[in-house]
Amino acid sequence: ITITPMPTGTLMLFLMGAFLLIVGMGLFTLGADMAMMPIGEKVGIQLTKSKRMGIIALSCFIIGVIITIAEPDLTVLAAQTPGVPDMIIILSVAAGVGVFLVVAFFRNLFGWNLSRILLICYILVFVLAIFVPKNFIAVAFDSGGVTTGPITVPFIMALGIGLSAVGRNKSTGGDENFGLIALCSIGPILSVMILGLVYQADGGTYTAVSIPDINSTRDLWMQFQDAFAGMVWTVIPAIFRARWGTNETLFTLMMNYVATQLVSFAITFWENPVGSNTVGIINSATSGGWLPSLFGQRYLLNIVVVVLLTLGMFIYLQYSKQGYEIAVVGESQNTARYIGIDVGRVIVRTMAISGAVCGLAGLMLVAGTDHTISTNTVGGQGFTAIMVSWLAKFNPVFMALTSFLLIFLERGSGEIATTFRLNESVSDILTGIILFFIIGCEFFVNYKVYIRLPRKEGSGNA
Repeated sequence: ITITPMPTGTLMLFLMGAFLLIVGMGLFTLGADMAMMPIGEKVGIQLTKSKRMGIIALSCFIIGVIITIAEPDLTVLAAQTPGVPDMIIILSVAAGVGVFLVVAFFRNLFGWNLSRILLICYILVFVLAIFVPKNFIAVAFDSGGVTTGPITVPFIMALGIGLSAVGRNKSTGGDENFGLIALCSIGPILSVMILGLVYQADGGTYTAVSIPDINSTRDLWMQFQDAFAGMVWTVIPAIFRARWGTNETLFTLMMNYVATQLVSFAITFWENPVGSNTVGIINSATSGGWLPSLFGQRYLLNIVVVVLLTLGMFIYLQYSKQGYEIAVVGESQNTARYIGIDVGRVIVRTMAISGAVCGLAGLMLVAGTDHTISTNTVGGQGFTAIMVSWLAKFNPVFMALTSFLLIFLERGSGEIATTFRLNESVSDILTGIILFFIIGCEFFVNYKVYIRLPRKEGSGNA
């Protein structure tokens, strides 16, 4: 059914990936329009207020380097370039973008001719291509295309709009910024070619990213069922809360115990070996259902997913209409109803999204880390998540920082218990004591204690 012969599993993964790509890029574009574009424009405007060309040029170089390093396309290119360490490729491309972003700024300032600059640069590219090793030529031109990625383009264009305030022809309405991306793309080509002249690459080999073995729609469903199952499981208490006003906290706790018993039944039914009350390592021979390694790193995909999910939730809660509705409903349901918010719909939708996130977390644990399942797979992390959310004031970015704090506390208290040969429960007790005092400090942050002493008789007005 395809023009090019393609295995059924690969086709199904492609279709599902295409759907997720459309949704993801739509959300990313929305986030870039709401956050990255205004940031870049305001940074450019603030830089022009200094009127000091040296500071502006240095700032343009640093911004170009940082934005390029953050570009995900560049990370993929570096991982696919054997023989050269990833960071060397990334820094070379970033330096090229930074230098030519400065060139673009001076072109805007002094009105240099764009076609002449590009002509000179491409002549230099073709001259360098004569002396550069053949393997570096392909990488050099690919690096030029990488800089037109979804992070670099919006930010650099917005920065150019802000910097146009110091251009020679302010009446052109920003026309002097035409060719900004073209100049920033020629920089990496030249920098990687220069790298090829001075760097002796070793004989590394490229390891392709493994693709899950998909033979049927059942296998495809196995890759995405966790998020869907978590969504369905949390929609149940959400509907009861929205329709009949039940306590969602108690309801979800009871649902957790039901889920634990279902997992226990599954372990007993599929135990391996028989009588062990465990399922062992799932598909240890074929690695079926395991998350693929990323760039040769076994757990890197887990980290990438968590980081992207954290940023996505931050944008969703802070900058979307639905995030605003969640905040209003959380503060006062009566106020939300007064301004026309459907409280029941917000509750069901929020619980569904939360369940999907929890299901995705379960997928990371089972398919990405443990490769087995038990009633202790989560290990009380859900209750820890409540503490993390409260300490972070429900801000996803601060939640990540708070999680690091708790991990440091856990590892440090565990090291103390090991060093002094204490009971393993001592580490949990130490962590609990520290968290108890952190929570106690919240009282003194929000309230001020006054001690009223009894007034002595006769101390009043004479």
